[in-house]
Formats: sequence, C-alpha cells, structure tokens
Amino acid sequence: MSIIHEALKKAQKTTEPRLPFNEIKDRSFTEPTPFIRGRRLSFGLILLTCILLAVTTILYLTSRDNHPVPNSVSITSLPRTTEKNQTMLPSSPVSKNLRDVQYQVLFDKGVVMLNSGNLSGAEKYFSEAVTLNPLFPEAHNGLGLIYKKQGEMEKAKEHYQNAIGLKSDYSEALNNLAVMLDQKGEFQKAQGLYQRALQHRPGYSDAHLNFAISLEKAGFLDKAKREYEHFLSSASPEQSGLVEKIKAHLRQL
Repeated sequence: MSIIHEALKKAQKTTEPRLPFNEIKDRSFTEPTPFIRGRRLSFGLILLTCILLAVTTILYLTSRDNHPVPNSVSITSLPRTTEKNQTMLPSSPVSKNLRDVQYQVLFDKGVVMLNSGNLSGAEKYFSEAVTLNPLFPEAHNGLGLIYKKQGEMEKAKEHYQNAIGLKSDYSEALNNLAVMLDQKGEFQKAQGLYQRALQHRPGYSDAHLNFAISLEKAGFLDKAKREYEHFLSSASPEQSGLVEKIKAHLRQL
C-alpha cells in the first residue's frame, strides 16, 4: 500500500505544471500591485503639474520683458494759442493732485477749443477751470481773450486784472490788458503795462511790437523805433512775415 502511495506522489510531482523563470520575472514587473500602481500615478501627476508651472512661469516672464509696463505719464502742455500781436496762452504748471489735474485738463481743453476758433467751447472749459480753482491765472487770462474777441470788454478787463492780481509778473496778461487800453486810446496806462511785461520778460517780442505801435500812435517816434528794433531782434521764426512788414514800416519812419 505504501509503495502505491509513493508512486502516486511521484506521478503528481511530474505532472504539476511549472512556469518558466522568465515568465515569472516578467509578471513581477508588468503586473504591479494596486498600491504600487497608485504611487506611480500620483508621482506622474505631480511631475506633470511641476512642468506646467515651469512653462507658465517662463511664458509670463517672457511676455513681461517683451511688453514692459509703461511709465506713468505725467500730464503735458497742449499747443498754445496766440491772438494776433497779443500773447500766447501758457499751459499751467504740472499738477500734483487730482483736483489740480482736473482743472488743468479743463484748461488744456479750452486751449484746444480756442485754437480751433470754438469760442463758446473754450469759454465753457475755462469757466469750469476757474470754478474748480478761482486762483488759476492762466484760465482768467484765457477768459479775457475770449470776452475781448466777443466784444465784451468789461468782462475781458476784469479777467485780465484777475490774472495779474493772482500773478503780478504774468507778462502775457499784462500785454493783453495793455492792448485793450491802447485800443481805447489810454496810451499812457497801456505803455506802463508794456514796460512791466518787458521787465519780467525782456525778450517778449509781442510786447515789444505792441509797445512800439503804442509809442508811435502817441507821437514818440524815436522810442517807437527802438522798440521796433527790439521786436526784430527777438522775433520768432513764426513771425518772419511780420518781420518783413516791420522792416518796411521802419524805412518809412
């Protein structure tokens, strides 16, 4: 009986299927456990996230270098305007706070309107600037120019005087008020204002010319000739046409 039992055992051992070594080795790497598979998936996601962050950072830095943030731009002067033989409207000083910016913007808009011949638009903006800042001499001077063009001489005179009262060395306003007085025949007062304007601004060609015309009308020809000469020496290239006329006029005096 024992011999038969032993023979059966041997037969079972010889018929039991065996896996080759290579297949066992391959299965150990190609069929990981769920735990190992999960760890590999997490590591892959982390690596992919890091790569995306790195690429995004590089793109952002490149974009910032190619498109730098512009510097703040402080507010600049708009083109000045001039009334024949009178003055140029200076832009106000650079502003330091929001309120200053507001009335300066209104003033500059008024200058643009005045340059384009839109007197009502210019009056609107200059008036709004004065409402925001009653101590704004340039806006008062602008209103003076407008009211003079509109024939409202008393209003013009009032605003010129306001401008001079706020800024005693305001040569443009002094010149403008003097022109008004000249046209009314008040030569002595006008000439005093021209002199004040030239004291503060010796090379002010408009004032030299207007002063010369006033002196000639009052009969002071020698003084008028000197002022005409001062005008010729201080005139800007834009006044070249006027220079030729004055030279011709001097030859007749």
